[in-house]
Amino acid sequence: MSSRKGKSASLRTIAPFVPLLLAAALACDDSAGPQGETGDLRVASSPTGAAVTVNGVRTGMKTPAVIDKIPAGEFVVRVRLDGYVADPESLIVMVGGESTATASFTLQEPVDEPDVQRIVLIEHFTSASCTGCPAAHAAIGALVEELGYEKVITVSDHMNWPIPYQDPFFLANPAQLTERLGLFGVRSLPYSWVDGAALGNPDNLYETMLAAVEEALQVEPSFDLRDLVAAVDGDSFVVTGTVEKLAETVEGDEALVVMVIETDIDFNAMNGVDHFDDVVRWFLPGADGEALVLTVGESRDFRYAVFISEAWEGENLQAVACVESHSTRKVYQTVHTR
Repeated sequence: MSSRKGKSASLRTIAPFVPLLLAAALACDDSAGPQGETGDLRVASSPTGAAVTVNGVRTGMKTPAVIDKIPAGEFVVRVRLDGYVADPESLIVMVGGESTATASFTLQEPVDEPDVQRIVLIEHFTSASCTGCPAAHAAIGALVEELGYEKVITVSDHMNWPIPYQDPFFLANPAQLTERLGLFGVRSLPYSWVDGAALGNPDNLYETMLAAVEEALQVEPSFDLRDLVAAVDGDSFVVTGTVEKLAETVEGDEALVVMVIETDIDFNAMNGVDHFDDVVRWFLPGADGEALVLTVGESRDFRYAVFISEAWEGENLQAVACVESHSTRKVYQTVHTR
């Protein structure tokens, strides 16, 4: 009891001296007003009860508060209430004259950032001979430019149709790409998937895909993929990382899929596209990935390696790792080295 009384008395004692403290703070400040002029400052917040600081001086007052007869000048006002964040963080007010200067704040409960940031995977099936693919190629590129790689990553699986033997990216890995095609059941090109949900190729692909990505970003990841490292080691490309299960999934048949992609490829395709940035070169350990058997909270490290083909530029290789459902292709989380 005695300590609370002492604290209350000290706050009551500080308040009358606030004008003097602020005068001292302004003494060597270019923002001070005319000598001898004073003014009143009102500080408000919603909710009330926030501690008031003016020019770094703890006033001992709580909102709503009126500090009267303080020296004219420019003041930086802040408020603080445990468990809340002030909006704005601070306000600069000019005190002086007959009217009362006012600084008003809204106090908001802080929004907890998720421990694991979700990254959305766009996997699109395409071809160098597909006449509809350039428009999809441009839409996907614009989406990545809009959202950035911290939110979305794209990979392209190249196919051998409609005109066979015109796509060198397919011809470099026909077995795995054909298997991947069968897993998704794609029957037309171009065809896009967002975190394992089929979009196809609607007329308004950019808008449809943007909406799908923004919706997917709101989903809490069921897995954490971290510490992904990809590097050239002699004649091999090596990918290492850690996967942890954060929550149970409805499907319960998760697989870890690692994709080796090549970026910054210049190639004049017969459909007019001449630059490629997300070409899938290889799937590790295979097109269907590796089955994951983890309990919630359990993690495991992984390491995969693949021989670097002469058709690849080692310095342009990147890794994309995702956890997906074996049966539905639903993607629970993705990480990459771009």
